[in-house]
Amino acid sequence: MEFITIIIYFIFLLASVLVPDVYILSVKKFLTNKVKELSTVKTESEKLFDIPQVLGWTERTLYYLFLAFFINQFAIFLGIWLALKTIVTFKDWQAQSTVTKKAKAGSGNIVKAKFSIFLIGNGLSIISVILFFFLAKAILGF
Repeated sequence: MEFITIIIYFIFLLASVLVPDVYILSVKKFLTNKVKELSTVKTESEKLFDIPQVLGWTERTLYYLFLAFFINQFAIFLGIWLALKTIVTFKDWQAQSTVTKKAKAGSGNIVKAKFSIFLIGNGLSIISVILFFFLAKAILGF
């Protein structure tokens, strides 16, 4: 690869990692505030400093690099990654659901809302990376 090609891919890698935070965090904040109106229970991940955001940067970097080097296996990688991420998060949602069910009725909706926020955030991340990756390829003429 030529040096300019590497630079362009790197610029779009950074864009695909950082630009989505503008709208993903806005959507997540809006939806999370709606959920918090229904529940005051906080999970450990909500108490920690920006762990979800750092995870998002890491995921988008992995997605971009996987698209660049292993495009044929991207769907397999994505499926395994999301399955593992969902399994780990599900235990937290399940525990929170048990706690909030004891506190008040209708708490199952809170868990569903959190799962929906989880899916929306992942979907926006994936779409952003794919968009920036193919935009870089189009600019480079590949």
